[in-house]
Amino acid sequence: MSVSFGARNTTMRQSNFLIVFGLMLVVICAGKQPITMMMTPRSIDPEASARVAQITSKPRTGEVPIIESFYRNEYFLNLTLGGQTFTVVVDTGSGLTAIPSSSCSTCLSSKHTYKLSTTGVLVGAGDSMCANGAAADGRNPLQCSFSMNYADGSEIKGGLVQDQVELGGMQSLVTFGEINEVGGHFVEDEVDGIMGLSYADLNLANGLPILDHLVRADLMDDVFAMSLQQPGSLTLGGIDESLFVGPIVWTPIIQNAFYSVRIDDIQVQGSTIGISEERYDALPHGAVVDSGTTLMIFPDEIFNAWADTLVRVYCSSDKATAYIKTRMCDTRTFFDRSAHPNMELSADDIQSLPPFRMIFEGGATVDLPASSYLIKSSFGYHLGIDKSSNSHQIQDVMLGDVFMSYVYTVFDRQESRVGFAEAVPHCTPGFKSTVKRLHDYDAFLIAVKWCSYVIVGLVTLSSLWYLIRPAKRVVILANVQPRIGNESPEVLYTLLDSPSQLITVATDRDATAR
Repeated sequence: MSVSFGARNTTMRQSNFLIVFGLMLVVICAGKQPITMMMTPRSIDPEASARVAQITSKPRTGEVPIIESFYRNEYFLNLTLGGQTFTVVVDTGSGLTAIPSSSCSTCLSSKHTYKLSTTGVLVGAGDSMCANGAAADGRNPLQCSFSMNYADGSEIKGGLVQDQVELGGMQSLVTFGEINEVGGHFVEDEVDGIMGLSYADLNLANGLPILDHLVRADLMDDVFAMSLQQPGSLTLGGIDESLFVGPIVWTPIIQNAFYSVRIDDIQVQGSTIGISEERYDALPHGAVVDSGTTLMIFPDEIFNAWADTLVRVYCSSDKATAYIKTRMCDTRTFFDRSAHPNMELSADDIQSLPPFRMIFEGGATVDLPASSYLIKSSFGYHLGIDKSSNSHQIQDVMLGDVFMSYVYTVFDRQESRVGFAEAVPHCTPGFKSTVKRLHDYDAFLIAVKWCSYVIVGLVTLSSLWYLIRPAKRVVILANVQPRIGNESPEVLYTLLDSPSQLITVATDRDATAR
């Protein structure tokens, strides 16, 4: 009778190994929760504006849910082009709408790609709207090309297309980009593309932005508004009074390209940071309200002045906590996003930080509590304000999502002004249901992505384990019972993992002999 105890025991341990890792995978995948930012409404001083005015309230002509991405802290919506639906970043800092084409070799394979529909046509290289000519790579010598570079170093290239858009219940023929090549953050972006909402002057070489098409088709007034408070909303053609409280405070747009506004002063708990009006006026585009930028970004001089004032105010306060004092008053690592990106802040830490105030031309004032300039992730908190030298040498003040997440922002292009009010979440049940579906789908995609990483990791670890596991030892057990005649001893070969598993095994013949 032959018994292989070593092999059976090895199989049991291998099974246990796989069971343990399988359970780990289930726990990780089931427990994967979306990362959310802490949303605390900003307070806006209703008496600070000398130019408070109310935009004419009219029925909404279109409303589109805006969802916060769990992966990169950016905001997207669903856009339908040529009957095909795509997720696109909402970007008030650019004018081009662009979607990956099926021939984009550098795009993520998970992205949805645009295929020319029965209603779509390529914009010809000789078309009157084509300022760039044919694509330099010769991909399609008859199609008008486009090329767009962004402030974070990303870039996209491709050809222009015309097709039907469906957005907020409106339909129109629009021009957009079909992406053939991407670089920078676009390579790893989870969403499909981007929808630019800036003025046409910023995008003349690439055709009219989608908003301009809708306005020229008389489908909406030249006004739109955004709330990034989740569930977020893009309102086309007017404002949604259910999404904000208090008055809207207005400041004029100083350049009709970006949504640029002028800063008069920045204060920390009533103390000015000491930047002159001439320095603010010297900013190339002033302060740009840009939903396509995640952080608030200050030129180095303004950032350092703000940080110095915050340190002076906070470190002399009796509300200062030991944790923040160590990182702000002693070492100033509080402001170093690269070296110390995550901080374990308690509610008391956050409440101890002073607010700061931005005063815009015309007296429009926005107060920013600490909860607005700190970003919460699953790893802790990090500062949501950065200096321009860390952000591709941006020379303007960028009022990105950190700013816009806590205010209801109105882009009144008819009157060339931007308005801010205190945002509140959307309360319509049907709207919430739509947002939840999109939110759950986004969470599902992220969970699938991370679970795939875990599976690959487990397979790799399993392979390594088999390569480096202890070698099997061959143990020879000689039968010590006397033999009849010159018969050699019976030899048993047993595979064992360790000497401790050595046991006495007798053959049938031995049992008979005894």
